Amino acid sequence: VDAQGHLYVVDQGNNRVLGYASAATFKNAAPADVVIGEPDFYSQFQLGVPPSASNLNNPMGVAADPRGNLYVSDFGNNRVLEYDAPFLSGYTAGQPAKLVLGQKNLTAVGPPSNFCQSSQTPSADNLCGPTGLASDAQGNVYVTDSGYNRVLLYRNPKAAGGGTPGTPGSAGDTTADVVFGQNNSFTTAAGCYTNTAPPISASTLCIPWDSIGGLAVSANGDLFVADVNNMRVLKYDTPLTPSSGEPG
Repeated sequence: VDAQGHLYVVDQGNNRVLGYASAATFKNAAPADVVIGEPDFYSQFQLGVPPSASNLNNPMGVAADPRGNLYVSDFGNNRVLEYDAPFLSGYTAGQPAKLVLGQKNLTAVGPPSNFCQSSQTPSADNLCGPTGLASDAQGNVYVTDSGYNRVLLYRNPKAAGGGTPGTPGSAGDTTADVVFGQNNSFTTAAGCYTNTAPPISASTLCIPWDSIGGLAVSANGDLFVADVNNMRVLKYDTPLTPSSGEPG
């Protein structure tokens, strides 16, 4: 539910997100008002269709920032898409996303989620099987990057527009700014089921997975992460303050 009271539901099996205009007027069997990821309410994405700004492949999570912009984790395409305030901007079915995180552009084809660990090096610019999403009061976005055993933080990401990519809050910046779960390294690919896996600690995560609701930011900015395969929840104290960060 966003700050304006609109409800978004991930309809994973139909590769779409449905939006309902107002929780205050909900009734049984009430139809959705907005469809995201499909051209209409009656279409279903087909496997093999290249990714675009208008489709989704196995979406996993949603989050809305304070301005009503919607973020969707597009698990099958290893990316997160942002849609400008669907209910406040006159959104129509099939309207394209405005921003992508985890891929170089809105039509890039990344490796399949279950193969990306072995076929690409993790960085601050890519994702491997994103699931959970959260946004804080300042519009910063947290993404559970389950395939790389980490959570990434994007400081107020912005669509292209003449700014400086990599500079937090600048137009064109879609580079992650903070990493959790890989000991502050964006390029570490440490797993958790190999002989070389690091020992469990306050700086490691093992397949964080958000389909059970395991990523949240509190009102004062603390981050909570469900570290599913380590059977625990980690809390990071106000990670955006100068004195904070890893470990949990």
